[in-house]
Formats: sequence, C-alpha cells, structure tokens
Amino acid sequence: VRAYVRGEGLWSRGAQDALQSLDRYLRTRAPEDFQRYEQGIAFPLGDLAARQALRKPIPDLAAAHNGFLRGGNDAADIPGIVWMFRYFQFIPDFRRTIALWEDTDAPLLELAKLATQIQHTLASGAQVPESAERQFKNQIDGIAQQLLLKSDAFSASLGQQSRLLAWQLIALNAVTAILLMLVTFLYTRRLVQQRQAFETQLSWQATHDALTGLVNRRGFERHLETSIQALSHRKATHSLMFIDLDQFKIINDTCGHAAGDEVLRQVTALLQHGLRTNDQLARMGGDEFAILAEHCDLNAAAQLAERLRHTVQSTQFQWEGRSFSITLSIGIAPVADAQTTLEETLRIADVACYLAKEN
Repeated sequence: VRAYVRGEGLWSRGAQDALQSLDRYLRTRAPEDFQRYEQGIAFPLGDLAARQALRKPIPDLAAAHNGFLRGGNDAADIPGIVWMFRYFQFIPDFRRTIALWEDTDAPLLELAKLATQIQHTLASGAQVPESAERQFKNQIDGIAQQLLLKSDAFSASLGQQSRLLAWQLIALNAVTAILLMLVTFLYTRRLVQQRQAFETQLSWQATHDALTGLVNRRGFERHLETSIQALSHRKATHSLMFIDLDQFKIINDTCGHAAGDEVLRQVTALLQHGLRTNDQLARMGGDEFAILAEHCDLNAAAQLAERLRHTVQSTQFQWEGRSFSITLSIGIAPVADAQTTLEETLRIADVACYLAKEN
C-alpha cells in the first residue's frame, strides 16, 4: 500500500509535468521542452504498460516489472505491487480503486497521440496557422481537465483505502494481541494446573502407598506426631495398633508376588470396612499395617482389633483355584501422654505386635 501511494504520487507528477512541458513546447518549439514531456509521460505510460501486462490471460510478469520500473517505482517494491494487483482483485474497494486508475488510460493515450501529432507538425518547419495552435492548445487543456478529474478520483480512492487499511490493520493487530494474550493466559493457566496436579501427585506419592492407596509410614508417622502434640492442649486417649499378616511370605513364595499384592489389597478393603470413620489406616511396609484409633481406650481398641482379626481370618482368599485363609497378629499401645515420644509409642506397639505373633 505504501508503494501504491508513492507510485500514485510519481504518476500524478509525471502526468502534470508532461502536460506542462507539451504546452510549453507548443509555444517555444524548444526540443528540450519536448524531452521533458517525454520524461514526464514515461511514468504513467510505464504503469499503464505494467497493468496491461498483468491483465493478459497469462500475466507477463517480466513486462510488468519493466513497466513499473519505468513508472519510477523502487525495484524492491515491485513484487509487492504485482502481488497485490493480482490477488487483491476480489476486494471490491481495491478493485474500484484500480478501475479509477485504469480510467486515466484513455486520456493518457490521447495525450501521447496528440504529442506525436504536435511534434510532427512543428518539426516540419512549416508555418502553423494560429487556429491550429489554438486547437492544439484546446486539446491539451481538455486532456488536462480529464486527467485532473480522473487522477483526483484515483488519488482520493487510494488515500481512503490506505487509511482504511491502516485502521483495519490496527484493529487486526489489537484483536491478534488480545487473542495472543488470551492464548498465553490459558496456556499459562494450563501449565499452572498441570504443575499443581503434578505437585499434588508427588505429595500424594510421598505420603501414600501405591499398591493399596493407604497412607504410608511417613504420612502415618506425621499424623501420629500431630495427634501426640495435640494431647498437650486437649486430654484424650487414643490407641495405636500394629498389624502383621502371619506367614505372608509363604503366599509370595508359593503363589507369587502378584498373589501377595492381591491379598494385601483385599486385606486393606476388609480393614477399612471394619474401621470407624475417624480411624486412620496405614501400610507401614511389606505385610505390616497400622491403625490410629482416636478417642478409643485400650479396652475399646482390643474389641476393635478382635473384630478386625476375626473378619480377616474368616475370609477365604482365592487365587488361581487355590483357597487359603489369612490370620493377623495385632499389638496395641496407648496414646494418652503428650510427653511420650513418637519413637517410644511406635516401639511399644511394635513390641506388642511381636508378642502377639509369638503367642
């Protein structure tokens, strides 16, 4: 568009210089005036030749390039001028602007024809009647009037289109910027969500057992530590249970680790079903589990432990046509003193579980 606006300026100045120089040549008969006419007319005639080359059924791009060069256009701008002329014809406003430009072809060609006639008449050396000179002058003025009207219309249309396109580009840039910001926002939010989900997953994996979905030793010890510290503010009696599956190694050795994993999952489901709402069940590792029964004294804990032991023991586990029972050993330690350390509480429950297994 910038090249078109610049080219229109060269076109208008060339046509104006050609008209003035031809009018002056008619009065002075000086060859240099006719040369200035030829220099001026070369700009619009070059553009005309370029457009005619592009209007052919098979566009002559080389001829169009040479024509626009004669029109004074910068060689670097010509590919863009040609491209826009060929492929923007479907835009009504641009097509209308080009049509106004082409309306100037007829008076330009008439001017070129008149200039040739004037040169031949004056170059013959014969006396030119005053009436003939007046007629030439009137023809030049008539062509000048036509070119002035048509070139003004072309210039106004091109200016309007360039301004309109500038605003359209500004609007397009604004919309593009908004869309890019929206895409960036959505993409950033997605990245944040993915990171949060990843961090949540890592946090869950750090405190949970992947096989059973239960809290692991680390998570359970953190929960137990919090419960012990809370005893210094509010007196309560909790119970810590250690559970060990009896002779679990035999299942792994005879049926494989897949069978052992399935047993662990089924035992987990049975234990969870038998617990109270606020009881915390954890897998401490291997075939060991732990339960923190809050607000539960030793007698209630013993009854709960016996129910859990009976539930698991009375369940028949099936694996590839084989059926077997699982027994549990459970040790219980009280959690009622804020002065008792986490390590001591765990040790007491572990010793109780060991004694249960020995018995």
